[in-house]
Amino acid sequence: MSAHDLIVRGGSVVTPSGIVEADIAVSDERIIAVEPELEGTADEEIDATGLHVFPGCIDPHVHFNEPGREDWEGFATGTAARWRPAARQRPSTCRSTPIRRPWTARAST
Repeated sequence: MSAHDLIVRGGSVVTPSGIVEADIAVSDERIIAVEPELEGTADEEIDATGLHVFPGCIDPHVHFNEPGREDWEGFATGTAARWRPAARQRPSTCRSTPIRRPWTARAST
């Protein structure tokens, strides 16, 4: 039996104090260790050499319907839905793409 569920090896791990070359061990859906050249085995291993590893995912394309249709889905309900246990992807950062005018990304309408 493996010691961990997942080990991400050799990535450039982005932390609050900077970027460090490290491995990340995950067990029971929790990060349990971040350290260089982590010993042990895992059911799954990912080679992240040459890649940056972030503490959350970034969803670059969401539609929260603001401004205009907040009653249907605004920022509060859209982000809350992403954190439901059934959701597989749980982004820590979102970039909303407006789908109604006035677009807040434009200088003029």
